[in-house]
This record gives sequence, structure tokens and C-alpha cells, in this order.
Amino acid sequence: MVQMRQQHGDLHVAGAARVELDEPVSDPGRRRQRLAEQLRAAVVSGGFLGRQCVISLPREEVHVQAVRLPDMPDAELREAAAWEAADRLNLAREEIECDVLRTGAPIDAKSRHEVLVVAAARSSLEPRLQSVIDAGLRPVAVDTHFGGVARALSRRQRRDIDDQVRGVLEVGDAGSTMMVLRGADVAFCKVLPIGGRHLDEHVAERLDQDVDAVRALRLAMLDQDGPGVDATTEGAVRDAARGVIAELARDTMLCLRHFAVSARGGSPDRLLLTGVHAAEQSLASCLMETCRMTVDLDDECASTGALATGLSRVLPASSGPASGWTAVAGLSLRGLDRINRRRAA
Repeated sequence: MVQMRQQHGDLHVAGAARVELDEPVSDPGRRRQRLAEQLRAAVVSGGFLGRQCVISLPREEVHVQAVRLPDMPDAELREAAAWEAADRLNLAREEIECDVLRTGAPIDAKSRHEVLVVAAARSSLEPRLQSVIDAGLRPVAVDTHFGGVARALSRRQRRDIDDQVRGVLEVGDAGSTMMVLRGADVAFCKVLPIGGRHLDEHVAERLDQDVDAVRALRLAMLDQDGPGVDATTEGAVRDAARGVIAELARDTMLCLRHFAVSARGGSPDRLLLTGVHAAEQSLASCLMETCRMTVDLDDECASTGALATGLSRVLPASSGPASGWTAVAGLSLRGLDRINRRRAA
């Protein structure tokens, strides 16, 4: 959880909290109540102001699919996309929430436009919303994790990126998301089923170690301000993770190749890495070799420098890499933009 505020034209972190969610319990009511209790405590301890918030669901609970649909008004397009998503999710239309994003891809021979269909089951969304409300907060929007990432990485240099086409790979815990941004707009998005959790499991199996111990070890390797790990252990972990990293790099290359042959308006010539596992050992070099393009970490492009500084001032303990906060910072920026538009009106 993070709250960005604007002061004298600059953004800074006003509040932040990190909640370690409990293990799931079988009783849905108790699970919802426990999450509300954790959120309520985090709001108090994190220094947050106000009650409005923007939330997102875990990436594994959001269906994202590129489809081609006839050109039609936005309301009709959303309804057509909802029926498409319901069919793909094998759910009734009334059991899902759905929205669409126009990608700007060229119109095909049948006069159809490519759109990104974004859908989630109401059975997943509604209990989480209720927990947020029970915590005393007032959700004003439900966004996607990749929407937050795109917004956070586009705001700092918005004037300079209006016509740029950029590749972005966000490496999270349960998976990764490969995006192509045209300016600040999402032109391509695909969720990849490889993330930090898969690295933990693979390394643990290769080294015959406990998964939790490997996770702690890997996170220590990513923490530049921590005590570090001895060279022998670091080398063993890096070697054990090489296969999973190579698979993620291949999936990323296939996404870039698909975008290059299916879109117009230029292809990215560089890739920006973000997400909690973006600094994984050898990931950047493997991506450069596989995708044959320049790869930068978001902090190298000054995208998360102010975020890292603000988190260190607000949080009582280590916040982990600032890249891990990119998506949630972008959610807060959506709320900030909404406030600014209301004030301007």
C-alpha cells in the first residue's frame, strides 16, 4: 500500500505499508474479516491521509487477452468484449466484470480493431472490495497491476515519451507481465507464467533446499543495502536459476517478435525491467542476449529513484527494491490524477 502526494509540482510518498497476508482460511467470512483487520491496522500505521483508494487484483485473477472486434461505440465494445471473456473463462456473463483497452493496432482485412480484453470474476473481486470497505476505505476504482506499472513509468518523463515505443517487463512474484507502451498507452500486454515464486521452487529443487530458505536467500541477494551473500552461495543460486531465467527471456522475445509483425508505428529498441524481481542475477544480460536489445533497470532510468527515497523515509523497516512498488505507486497516481482533475474543474 502506498500513497503518493503532489507538493510544489513534485511527487513524494505520503504513506506506505507492507502487509504480509495470512495463510488462506477455509471460511470466506473469516478470511474477509482478517484481511479487513490487516488493512485497517496498515492504514493507521502507514501514515495514510483520507479514505479514497484505488485497488487491483492479483495478476493471476485477471484475464488479459488481445482480440479483434468490429469497430463500434465504447459501450457496445465493452459488452461484446464481456461476452468474449465470459466464453473464454467459461463463466456466465453476469459473473464477470470486464473492460477493454484499444491498442492502436492496424485494422485487419475484415475491418476489425485489436483490443485488450481485461476481465475478472465477480467471485474474486467482490470479497476483496468488501474487505477494503470493511477496513474503512472507499474504493474509487479497480485497476490492473499493468495499468499501475504503465502509469508509474510514464509520468516522470511524460513530455519526452509521447511518441516513444518502449518495451517493459515487470517481474513479479506469481508471474511476469510483458508490455509494449506507445507513449503512455498500453499497445501490447501479455501475462507470462514465470515469476519469483517459480525461481524459488526451481532453485530449491536443484539445490535440495527448503523453498522458504531459498526465497530469503534470493531476496537477500537483491537487497543492495543488506549484508549480502558469500560468492560461492551466490554462484550456486545463479546457476540453479539459469534455466528459468532463460525460459522467461525466450517468452519475452516471442512477445516482442509478435508485436513487431502485428503492429505498426515502430517496435521498441530497448527494454525496461521493473518489478520486485527485476534485479534478479543475470536476468538483464540474458534478456539482452536473447532479445538483442538494450535492457535497463527502472532505477537506471530514474523512474523509481524518488519512490525509493520516499519509501525509506516512511517505512520503519526495509521496503525491498523500489521496483517492487512500481505497480502500487501507479495505482495511487491514478487517484491523484482524479483529484487534480476535480480541482481543475
